[in-house]
Amino acid sequence: MNTIETWARVAVQARNDLAHAGRTHRQSMDELIAVAEACSALVTLCLLQQIGIKADRWREIVQDNPGLRFAAEQAADHLNSSTADR
Repeated sequence: MNTIETWARVAVQARNDLAHAGRTHRQSMDELIAVAEACSALVTLCLLQQIGIKADRWREIVQDNPGLRFAAEQAADHLNSSTADR
């Protein structure tokens, strides 16, 4: 499972657990932060696309922006296939 699939699965699990049970035992706080940061970064990248910034510039933008870089680092550190298998 790749990082995108893992992020999507963990995001769905966390949303469902939090919305229906009011808590989640499947994800750690670090994993929840990584999911939230990745969601925020995704919205930012979608907005960049909408204003005409080409995808080939996104890597440079992510590397130059501390918030986006943090989101990428958190996802790499805390979202892996074992996270999604819980």
